Amino acid sequence: MDLGILIVAGVILLLAAPFLKGLMRGLRTTKGVKKTLPPEPLVEVKLVGLSDPTPLPDIELSRDFLTIRSLDFFGQGARSPNDRYMVGSQDSDYRGGASGGHRSKGYGRVVLLEDYRMVWQKDFERPNDAVVADNGTVAVNDWLFGDGLKGTFYIINRYGTQFGHHTRANLNKCGLSPDGALAWCTTLSNPAYEPDDCMTFVLSTSPAKLLFKVEGNLNPDEISLIDNEIHLHKKGITERYNFAGVLLNPKEVEEAWQQNTLEHGSPFELLDLAYGLFYGKEKEKIAEGEAQEIKDIVDKILKMAGVHEYEQARAYRLLGELAEAQGNLQGAIDHYRTALSYNPKVGVLRALSRLEKRLGKK
Repeated sequence: MDLGILIVAGVILLLAAPFLKGLMRGLRTTKGVKKTLPPEPLVEVKLVGLSDPTPLPDIELSRDFLTIRSLDFFGQGARSPNDRYMVGSQDSDYRGGASGGHRSKGYGRVVLLEDYRMVWQKDFERPNDAVVADNGTVAVNDWLFGDGLKGTFYIINRYGTQFGHHTRANLNKCGLSPDGALAWCTTLSNPAYEPDDCMTFVLSTSPAKLLFKVEGNLNPDEISLIDNEIHLHKKGITERYNFAGVLLNPKEVEEAWQQNTLEHGSPFELLDLAYGLFYGKEKEKIAEGEAQEIKDIVDKILKMAGVHEYEQARAYRLLGELAEAQGNLQGAIDHYRTALSYNPKVGVLRALSRLEKRLGKK
């Protein structure tokens, strides 16, 4: 054999020896050893396009609806305040092609986009009302499959980790603070389960946990953390809470809501205010100024256009009760009769009969 060939072969074996040695060592150490897999993520998410610098050309967010044609996605959509993120919630069986709404199966989905690039996609039963904060944190209401009053409110961070809060009432709305530190959701009525009946839930997002809940569908326009207080802002009114859910400015809030209702309230809201002012006093001791305030509210309602007949009946009933409390029995009779002319089931027949007997009238 040629000496040159032998020399070349020897050099090749010499150079390959470390590689072959390492390969054999690896085969020896892995033989019979079960491979340890990394732990499963807290949520099953589909991460796509993170390394692709090219924005998707087929994304459109218009009038609170998001369309992504390449994914056959159409659903509710929202932007983060800084316009960096978009989120969409599709409440339909996107795999089976069935329509959305009430159903017992067929998952919908939520998608998160950053600068028009997909970040993640996550399946939910019936996702609605998704919103996103400046840091990519998402909040979404899952209306859940099947019947019954129930829902799950989810907080999902930028990397797909999620936290869920279940309610025994249907979910209404949800939101996040601009920085993503706080979240809220509200529930609709469930008289059979008072703890979740028409409530506002306030949560932190990191760590994700329920902080407190307060009665009523507040549906704030904004939530923020200022000087260790949680501020809920709506219609120019700020409700300040501590972390235990105690309202720190109750008198200020009551006066502000009353003024807001007087200026912008619907007939229904104005009637509630007037009834609250009346029933909040001892009827025998109601002052003339307080009575006039109630009369002014009712007068405003009766002058509004398009007031339903039942609301007009309730308004005249209140005028009748107010007149009776002030000792004006004939005035009360007149108002009760007018109330009945608008709706015979307004609930004044007994009071009218009693007063007519008292005054000897038929």
